[in-house]
Amino acid sequence: KGYRDIIQQCQGAVIQQSQAALEQLLKACAHQYESGFGLRGWHPIDDLRYADSSQWMIGAFHEYLAETGDFDTLEKVVPFFDNGEATVYEHLRRSLSRLREDRGAHGLNLVFYGDWNDSLTGVCREGRGESVWLSMAFCRSCLILAGVAEKVGKADDAAEYRLWQKEMAEAINTHAWDGEWYICALDDNANPIGSEQNDEGKIFLNMQSWAQLGNVVPEARWEQSWKSVGERLNSGWGLMLNSPAYTKYVHNVGRLSSIRPGAAENASVYTHGNAFMLLALLERGMADEAYELWNAVQPGNPER
Repeated sequence: KGYRDIIQQCQGAVIQQSQAALEQLLKACAHQYESGFGLRGWHPIDDLRYADSSQWMIGAFHEYLAETGDFDTLEKVVPFFDNGEATVYEHLRRSLSRLREDRGAHGLNLVFYGDWNDSLTGVCREGRGESVWLSMAFCRSCLILAGVAEKVGKADDAAEYRLWQKEMAEAINTHAWDGEWYICALDDNANPIGSEQNDEGKIFLNMQSWAQLGNVVPEARWEQSWKSVGERLNSGWGLMLNSPAYTKYVHNVGRLSSIRPGAAENASVYTHGNAFMLLALLERGMADEAYELWNAVQPGNPER
């Protein structure tokens, strides 16, 4: 029922039911504000300000276009949730522009109430907390939409998106590298979350995979980051979302730190997070490592 959940399921369904997926993706466009911000969900309407919702449309529409070749869809006119209407392409552009504008003191994306990790509710209580993961996702979306723009003759747009990606990647590498891995976030007072400095939740999985998926990570940092993942997050049953698990409430982390250790977003072997890393490994040509990770989490493995 969530905005991103619907979009991601459509992205997976494109290869089997492309028209049904498109119908839902157009509904997602219609639940985006004119500003580019997306609702949290629409079954029922949920307007909590999670910062990542509408950017997921970029990857999903790209999958649809790649599967069908139906580039005319980009010219379909769809209303915004509040005011006005625009083409699908403009809806996607607004999503990217909104993230470009909503940046904090370090040039990273503001997290507001949360990002992919629904439970990071304490990072941005005062409106200044920044999400490293969302900044990396922004980078990936920039590159994807740049490719789409080039395909439809919008070379100037493509160049702009690639510049945005480059600038954000520089900000991430300047402010989010902890020495052996990428941190999770910077809170309202620029304190790091997901750092060696922290007592719990020292390292998070998704920032290490999306550093690759957003084309952010230099070669040496990838090697160190992947080593840290193996040493600190490999449970033997797949990769944990974070480690060590939170065992007491941390104000600038929020709800995540009050979840039972090993459940939901608190140090569980979360399949979605493992899938992100699986894709990152495949992008790097690390087929053996990807196959090992797949076997660790896939339900048909008799050892699991």
